[in-house]
Amino acid sequence: MFSNSSKASPKSGLSIRSSGHGQTLCPFHFLLLISLAAVGDIASARIAPLSTSVELSFRVDSVTRTLSGKAHYTVDLLVGQVLSLDLGPELSVKLSSALVSGTEVPASSGSRDLRVTALENVTGFDVEFIADLSRSSEETGSVLNADGLVLFGGLSWYPRPLGVHTLQVAADLPSGWSSVTSGTLMSSVVAGSNVRETWTVAKPQEGLDWVAGPYSVEKVLHRGIEISTHFHTTDATLARSYLNVIPGFIDHYESEIAPYPYTGFAVVENMWETGYGMGGFTLLGPSVIRLPFIFTSSLPHEVLHNWWGNSVYVDYASGNWCEGLTTYMADHWQQSLTGQDGEYRRNSLARFSDYAVGGRDFPLRDFRGRHSASTQTVGYDKSMMLFHMLKTRVGDVAFKRALQTFYRDNLYRQTTWSDLELAFEAASSTVLDGFFAQWLDRKGLARLTLAEARQSTAVLSNGQSGYRTCVKIQQDPSSLYDLNIPVEFTLADGSTSRSVVSLTTAETTSCLESAQVVHLVAVDPRFEVFRELTREERPPALSGVLAGDPIVVQYDSSAGVDSAIAQGFADAWSGTVEGRVSVLDRGGSAVTTGSTGTLVLLGDSASHRQFIEPLLRTYGVTLNAGHVSIDGTDYDLSRQFVALAMATANGQSVLWVAGPMADVQAVSELSSRLTHYGKFGALVFEGRKNLVKKVWPVVGSALQAIPDIK
Repeated sequence: MFSNSSKASPKSGLSIRSSGHGQTLCPFHFLLLISLAAVGDIASARIAPLSTSVELSFRVDSVTRTLSGKAHYTVDLLVGQVLSLDLGPELSVKLSSALVSGTEVPASSGSRDLRVTALENVTGFDVEFIADLSRSSEETGSVLNADGLVLFGGLSWYPRPLGVHTLQVAADLPSGWSSVTSGTLMSSVVAGSNVRETWTVAKPQEGLDWVAGPYSVEKVLHRGIEISTHFHTTDATLARSYLNVIPGFIDHYESEIAPYPYTGFAVVENMWETGYGMGGFTLLGPSVIRLPFIFTSSLPHEVLHNWWGNSVYVDYASGNWCEGLTTYMADHWQQSLTGQDGEYRRNSLARFSDYAVGGRDFPLRDFRGRHSASTQTVGYDKSMMLFHMLKTRVGDVAFKRALQTFYRDNLYRQTTWSDLELAFEAASSTVLDGFFAQWLDRKGLARLTLAEARQSTAVLSNGQSGYRTCVKIQQDPSSLYDLNIPVEFTLADGSTSRSVVSLTTAETTSCLESAQVVHLVAVDPRFEVFRELTREERPPALSGVLAGDPIVVQYDSSAGVDSAIAQGFADAWSGTVEGRVSVLDRGGSAVTTGSTGTLVLLGDSASHRQFIEPLLRTYGVTLNAGHVSIDGTDYDLSRQFVALAMATANGQSVLWVAGPMADVQAVSELSSRLTHYGKFGALVFEGRKNLVKKVWPVVGSALQAIPDIK
């Protein structure tokens, strides 16, 4: 789940996005929020009109924290023609050829350009450069120290042609180091106190991502593709886990799209917590790389980014289509393998309803990259649902054919939503401009109502006696969509009959003839339409609290929670959530609710239990002083933290957090961890170990009905 940006440093929160310069820095679905400072505007990248080949040689000095080298550009320039080279903020450069002249020009994004002008017809020229990385840091998105080197192509750590280019690279690294980049390692030779590695990067790149360090490396060869792991310390068991599953992901996406576009795929451990996807490798933080669920969530997402984002590039000025498509074909696909795809879509709709509110919603076409929960839910959740609805509309065969055509026709090109639309129209022989326009250019989502469900005895078309069941479906007349809505009829023997109803006006009626009685009618029971969930379909979850504005953390100082504990909890959320977080000491008075925002009740007290007990009865939770029972299991609040989400009668989201409240650091750490568990209604932790993560059950839907027989 990672990201790409042509003139920006990586930003990510672990599902992650895709970088136009060969790096896909995505958010993970588990929402590990990582913030890195942007250094430019990804929409401002200019594409050089000339095909360029770069021979790059450089030396890394981890003591002085400098990188010095030379770049030779093979490009045909006529007299007076100009090639622009993008210069990162750390670069100083010098032309090494008398056949060209150069002028440095400040760019509007804050970086610089070197405009190289041919003084006579030339086929190439040289530039010497030095990158001072002494001020590099996690915040800038690049690091050079004794433990390793991380350089993102979008940061222009070498004089970078504005446009795709191929590279031949020779790097002199400190002894014991090895490197990873988007190409093929040709040689690695020890030369004195250095290691010289040479790489061929034959696939056109928008910028070269380079990572190096003293790695422990494990490799396997899969059908000519080198799969490898690069860890800071030897961990053969973990390495084998990655090496065992990655070939299957590559095989799957080759069958769905096209042959794998790189010569290898590497899993590389970063020096700080990230979840980034680059061409031919993924860069994961020390904790991220060891998450047990990464193999069925973020890992396939990052493998897929080698097709979407790192070989078919994103034209960010026209909107980022890449993250939604990757999420659909990776994260959603993994859920479908275990039959959890319907719940996955429900969670996506719930996140949108929680986070895309209060002016935070915006048209999907305006999504460039994720930097908050609201931008993620538009750019990932809504976009993922668009592709699911598109597949329902055109069919599985046309959907697959369109993606294969789109990939083939746009390899190593920056592409737009319009390019996707053309591919799907051609593959399906269907006009889709209205479909794309309503989901790309409008805010919001559809609102459906099951207005009527009736059943009567009837003579069927085959002359037999049976039943005719009709449902009337309505949508908000002030905001009409062109929708294909699945409707399921459950018959007396437990079997189901499914139909897809077209709804383009305010209402439509769909009928089923059956030999058996229909026991239940359900409109969109598997959440296949980008629509507003009914209240019953949205059981309370932590995301409802995290999305609030304001968020009031109430505590009772008379019940043993002091101000430092409450303020530490609130501070851990401030800057992470989008709403304003405040603290209120009730000092023994009753719990107060407001007309807006959400509420956090911190600590176990009689007043808290009295307030929340009726809100939790539906979910089988029992409260006693110092103890909570969930599904019959007792949890001791003297050593275990419990977080329970609920909602008041008027729909206000409430979170109760109780447990050992004496340690400010422990409570603050718990608070930070809670931001990664948005879809859950009940959580229990003992120390750093998660004991319970439970989604409250869906108890019904206003879009379901038992049709009476008349």
